[in-house]
Amino acid sequence: MVELARFVVHDGTDPFTPPQSKLDWVDTSIPGVKQPVIRWRRMISRVSVVVEGPEGDDVRNQFNACVTKAAVTSLVSGFVAGFASGGMAGLTTAMTSFVASLDNCVESALGRAVDITAHVDSDSRWSDWE
Repeated sequence: MVELARFVVHDGTDPFTPPQSKLDWVDTSIPGVKQPVIRWRRMISRVSVVVEGPEGDDVRNQFNACVTKAAVTSLVSGFVAGFASGGMAGLTTAMTSFVASLDNCVESALGRAVDITAHVDSDSRWSDWE
């Protein structure tokens, strides 16, 4: 299996993790007097959907031709499921729909069974103190 595509869903400040704060004391221009300063740091995250499939130019070319159709189908089903469930079920439904639609499109074009999988790859870290 080779990576056919990597779609970045989110790259930036994590909207679901509250920032951390701490109180520091810094020197002022008056000797012996310190001033309180609140410092913040935020969670930075990157979430990607990684699509993998078999090697071969024919698979990759057909994948590129089918990806837009599959993305639109999964986006619609994900929005409907997310709205109906109030959240995370939308991502699961969108991923399932995306892979099924993509798999079906590539297989029907190539005339043979092809195993295409997708998974979520995430990385997160705390930013520097501001």
